[in-house]
Amino acid sequence: MKVNDTPSGDATIDLTNKARVSDNSMPLKSASASLESLDMLKLMQTNEFISDVAVIYFNEKFIDGFDGADSEKMFNTSSKVPEIYSWVDDKKMSINGFSSLTGGPRSIPIAIRNQVDSEVVLSLRLDEFPVEYDVFIEDKVAGSMIDMRHTEGYIYTPQQMGDVHDRFVLHLSPVLEVATSVNNQSKVNEKGEIEIYGYGDYASVTISRDLLREGAANIDLTDINGRQISSTKSESNKTEIDLPDATGVYLLKVTAGAQQKTAKVMRK
Repeated sequence: MKVNDTPSGDATIDLTNKARVSDNSMPLKSASASLESLDMLKLMQTNEFISDVAVIYFNEKFIDGFDGADSEKMFNTSSKVPEIYSWVDDKKMSINGFSSLTGGPRSIPIAIRNQVDSEVVLSLRLDEFPVEYDVFIEDKVAGSMIDMRHTEGYIYTPQQMGDVHDRFVLHLSPVLEVATSVNNQSKVNEKGEIEIYGYGDYASVTISRDLLREGAANIDLTDINGRQISSTKSESNKTEIDLPDATGVYLLKVTAGAQQKTAKVMRK
């Protein structure tokens, strides 16, 4: 709870036994929000001592700016807690409500505060988040893109103590079906298009010439845990990327001009 500008500087709250509940099924923040349309994920940081949690959720009743669906972060007094939070309008949030997912991608910066030199596990709870969306955590320091649906937790080492706002980004995007046959390939439009196709032992990347006028494209191939396998610069409209010998699912991220596209490709 947070109380602003009381005349005396003090405030009290009285709770009777009538406030007790036997379960935690009440919706977060707003009782008027429908649970059926509430898409929620929980981010957790855990070190050798303890954990901390932040909540992000989406509902048609909320806005992307600061509103009643948001709850400001209250930091712990112990330096051992690996704090995690987001922010809106320069306010640090432990619970952050956004407007409904509309089918397009979302990128949400995630802030951390570490005050002990200890490995940290960054994990997500996705049981209340729609399966139609891919969920990635980008680690800008390591240059990794981690598929959080296929890993129990991402382990990292703090590079600096205190608050860090520019290391992690949460990326949410509709699941992208990658074509696996040349017969399915459609023509790339003249403007703003990137297409990725898998062919068993290699992937084909097609980029519109309009995007390539802005400079060479970056094509990064990583494994499902975000470890980089190769990085290629290309000025060609069509580029083929060899996949590793090992059978499995890999991630191909293409950045061309102001456009970026990430897709899963399978090595058969």
